[in-house]
Amino acid sequence: MKIGLDYDGTLADNRAVEIAARNLGLINYPDYSYGLAELSKEHRAETWRLFTDPEYMGNLQALPGAIDQLYQWKNLGHKLIVITARGPKLQPSTRIAIEDDFPVVSKILFVDVFDADKTVLMKQEGIDVWIDDSAHNAVAAKNLGIETYLISNKHTVHNHQSRSLFPADHIVERVAQILFKTIRIKCDHCHALLKPTIHDLQDNRCRTFVKCPHCRRPVNVLTNKIPPSWKHAIYKGATNEHCYY
Repeated sequence: MKIGLDYDGTLADNRAVEIAARNLGLINYPDYSYGLAELSKEHRAETWRLFTDPEYMGNLQALPGAIDQLYQWKNLGHKLIVITARGPKLQPSTRIAIEDDFPVVSKILFVDVFDADKTVLMKQEGIDVWIDDSAHNAVAAKNLGIETYLISNKHTVHNHQSRSLFPADHIVERVAQILFKTIRIKCDHCHALLKPTIHDLQDNRCRTFVKCPHCRRPVNVLTNKIPPSWKHAIYKGATNEHCYY
């Protein structure tokens, strides 16, 4: 699969709002949306100063578990594509940071405006799964029919009001918690591309086979590269002796 990922708040820890508050000596500030309109003029200005500082934006730390998770996905044969918002002067340092922390990423793409629409690049790259902490980008991907996961935790206050727009199992605190609901495998016989869900396997008494809708022959899922978490779910309670195929 082609997995598309946001960078700030998804792979990297960008707490510019919190750091700006500390810089200004602010103890309390209101919950804020993605555009920061609820913050005071001074707080918003200091946050934007950080957002446009190449040194700060180029030295963000990888979030816990993100590096290991991307290595696992890469080893399973997935292609990883980062699409993030950066103005021209921030792009070089951001590219270096991503390449240093996440060398398994196949492609790094930028949109030039902070709240720019990323769907053009999603469609251009043929993204199968999108992962983001930005509610408006996540909703846009979901509306394209892309399997979408919203990263939402105590540091992503800007998306808390949008959680109701996503299924509960597609809201996670970090990328390491994601269990894809669909995978892509090839039929062993006619080589058609199949996209079974984990429920297709769990509903099948055999658990390890799906029937190809094109040639109607069984396809052994375990001969394909699938996530370890899927294997655990497939084997749990499996009754292979009653396999129909």
